[in-house]
Amino acid sequence: MPSSIRWWWPIHFTSSGSVPRWLSWRRPELSLLSVVVDDVVWKVVTAFESVALVSMLCFFFLFCGCTV
Repeated sequence: MPSSIRWWWPIHFTSSGSVPRWLSWRRPELSLLSVVVDDVVWKVVTAFESVALVSMLCFFFLFCGCTV
């Protein structure tokens, strides 16, 4: 086993040498279209998951009953 620890992900430092470059990365500004699409997709996924959870609960009580 090697005596030194090697990073699998290279960490590059900024010119100041105190903060890694990946910590100073900023997300680009979002457009209005991407915000609207994200909001619509979030609502659709939430509704789908709600229906899935309620249907699993109904199937559990339908097939297993309250005998557990």
